[in-house]
Order: sequence, then structure tokens, then C-alpha cells
Amino acid sequence: MLEVLSLSPCVSVKLSAAGLALPPQIEREVDKIWHHHKSNNNAFDGTIFSIREFDENVIVGCAIAYKLWIAQQIRPELFGDLGVQPLAVTGFLRCADGVVFGRRGKDVRQDAGLWELAPSGGVDVERVGDGETVDVIDQLLQELSEELGLCQGDVFGAFPFCMVSDSQSHVIDIAIELQSKLNAQDIHHAHRRVQSREYIDVAVVAEHDVAKFVGQLDYGVAGVSQAILERRGLLIRS
Repeated sequence: MLEVLSLSPCVSVKLSAAGLALPPQIEREVDKIWHHHKSNNNAFDGTIFSIREFDENVIVGCAIAYKLWIAQQIRPELFGDLGVQPLAVTGFLRCADGVVFGRRGKDVRQDAGLWELAPSGGVDVERVGDGETVDVIDQLLQELSEELGLCQGDVFGAFPFCMVSDSQSHVIDIAIELQSKLNAQDIHHAHRRVQSREYIDVAVVAEHDVAKFVGQLDYGVAGVSQAILERRGLLIRS
């Protein structure tokens, strides 16, 4: 189930120095799950941002091992012990011709083949020090470059406007509006140039046509994007 929460455009995201202490038996279980997952998926154990507490003005989280998130996904009942709530960002990019969507590749881990608001991605904390502020807009701009081939100078007026919390996956997305003077042809050209592995196709849809676009898709729209579009009044909750 998805819940849309209000968020201040000036929200502060803080990285806490406190880590996650686990009982030895839980650590052993996580390591067992991770070893099996790694051997079958050639996975790498990095670091992600996991939310500990939040309100509309402040989000506080800590850096945790990626393997904890994988273990919780494979064994959802471990949420009571691990409490992993990854933080992600999703852009609501409005260009001269409409809203930008991307169709996720068939080989990506989450929402494969579905359309979503673009760009989007997880929050990287490997370059952020303890107690420092995490710049979520900068994080989204990195995704903008990697996934759509656009640069910071191509957009303006970025601000967060809501959060979407998924009670099943426990991922929490910050929705950030971006504006651009580029047109649909510019967006398509940039995407082809960057050869993104994240999106196999992009679409620019006039705001008054969004509901029609979503309704005619052979492949659906990712749940988080649908919730954001509903918040923006471009879709009606079914």
C-alpha cells in the first residue's frame, strides 16, 4: 500500500552517525541470505541510506549495508529486526512539451518494463560524512545526467513536494519537481546520446494527456509514479 505524505520544499535530510546494531543471530541470518544472493546474482555489497525518523521538515537516517536491504526483501519478516527503509528520489520533470516518463529496462531489479516518472533512483551516502546534510536535489541531478543525458543547466526550479511511502517494500520516495525549457525532441535526443541502461525508451506527455497516456499503455506505470501523478492532479485515484 502506498501513502502520500506532505513534505516541505525546504526539507532537510540528515545522515546520523549512529549505525544499526543487530543481535548475533540476525547478523548470521543476514550473512547467510546475502551469501546465497551474491553467488547467484554477482551482487556487490555497497551502502544505502535508511530512514530512521521523519516529518515534513526533517528526515533522519543512517548508512547501512546494502545486504541488509536484500535480506529484508527476500525475507520480509526481518523488517521487525532490520527496519530498513531505503530513501529514494523521483523527479517530476516538466519540459516545454509536457511531463517526462521513462520505460524501465526489462533487466532492472525493480519495476522492470514499467513506465515511471523520470529520472529516479536511490540515495547514495558514500560521499556524505556523519552528521552532514544529504543533498537530495543533487542526487536527482546525478540521475538526470545518467538516465536522461541532461545536465544541471538544462533544468531549474527544483523543489521537493511530497513523499511516497510503500508499506510493502518500505521504500520511501521524495518527489522533486524540476522544470526545463527543452522540448520533447531535445529530451529524446539527449536520452539516445547517453544510451541509458535504466530506460529503454522515454516519452514526453502533455499534462492534459497524461491520464489518456497511462490508460492506453500496454505496460503499466510504477505505483510510486502513479501516486505522484495523483497528488499533482493528473490522474484520478481508481
